Amino acid sequence: MTSDFFLKEADPWREGAWDIIRIRSDVHFTIITKRITRFLQCIPGDWGVGWPNVRICCTVEDQQAAEERLPVFLSLPIRERAIICEPLLSPIHMESWLGPDIAQVVAGGESGPGARPCNFDWILDIRRQCVEAG
Repeated sequence: MTSDFFLKEADPWREGAWDIIRIRSDVHFTIITKRITRFLQCIPGDWGVGWPNVRICCTVEDQQAAEERLPVFLSLPIRERAIICEPLLSPIHMESWLGPDIAQVVAGGESGPGARPCNFDWILDIRRQCVEAG
């Protein structure tokens, strides 16, 4: 839950995690990653277009990350997708990636000591983009 599922260091145990997710098809799993470019090399052989109990979330913290990750994210065989803009570090213009393939967009800042600032206007703008995208 608190680690990136597609982290290279997770390669040794990920297959076992997929086995659990496959067996527990009655449970909905949410996988959050900023390493969406590793997705195809990390999914199980029977993934197809995605399992109905798995939501894949791609994180983007700024415009550069959005431009690098979201086109890849949208090209992958994923049944249910969400975009996570956390920690939001700058405005993000993502209108061109929003549409019916995106089930949810989440935005927020950081917490704790040393948290970088998140301007609430950036969050409101993401909300506006989502509303306009339908």
